Amino acid sequence: MKPYALELDRRQGTGFDWRIVRRFAKANILGLGVPKEFGGLGSTNLPVSLVTEELGAACLGISEAAGGTWLATTCLTLVGNEDQKKRYLPLVCGRKPCLPVWP
Repeated sequence: MKPYALELDRRQGTGFDWRIVRRFAKANILGLGVPKEFGGLGSTNLPVSLVTEELGAACLGISEAAGGTWLATTCLTLVGNEDQKKRYLPLVCGRKPCLPVWP
């Protein structure tokens, strides 16, 4: 992550790079805390926290993107209805095409 973070920092006039988030979803990193029944890894908060810490050590911006996704998936897991869980949780687990096609 560090070499990629350095590359992003050196680019001029670029916004957030959604490609890395897509790669995280494809590798199911964003699905760490998502229950297995929805395509996630079903991990507890400890592994999610450790991954967030390691990502933050390399690139805080990317860490925040992953952390925000984990916050949303935790909320959906805890209080979302079954339709919401079936619709949205697989998107971050690389099980369905994820994220709009933004530049």
